[in-house]
Amino acid sequence: MAADVAAPELRTERLVLQPVRIAHADALAAALADPAVYAFTGGTPEDANWWRSRLAFLEPGHSPDGRELWLNWSIQLSATSEIVGYVQATVTGPAADVAYVLGTRWQGHGYAVEATSTMIEHLVKGLGMEHIRAWIADGHDASQAVARRCGLAATDEIDADGERLWVYRPATAGTIDT
Repeated sequence: MAADVAAPELRTERLVLQPVRIAHADALAAALADPAVYAFTGGTPEDANWWRSRLAFLEPGHSPDGRELWLNWSIQLSATSEIVGYVQATVTGPAADVAYVLGTRWQGHGYAVEATSTMIEHLVKGLGMEHIRAWIADGHDASQAVARRCGLAATDEIDADGERLWVYRPATAGTIDT
């Protein structure tokens, strides 16, 4: 996968997935300010300065050595233009590791499923990715439900952090309830 592949803007009826920009820092800091967002993943809310630094690092779209393609999108509500979280894919060869994070205020409305399934569709159909994976903490029922609805299935593999590997199986993808 070439390091010059950029994350395109992706749209659904309710969402716009915008390639991350430094200009999204304030909105991401505000959307992800609730410590409950980090209950299963660890960490704490970060301020806008941290987000500016992080987004500046991610904005080129690839690792410094060019071996990984970084596709990162801010999740924006179409109706209000409000940024509510992000989705990301780290691409190495034919595989992509995906993640999704949504502010607590917007959880439970199907936004994570809608954004993640849109990203996965782009990875598979747009970029020809053969393997889509996610690492999810056991007990993180909401994240596991998103993964299932997006066509990922749990495996028996667990990493050193205690997260279980989930892999994409298109036949298991569900419909998106809004």
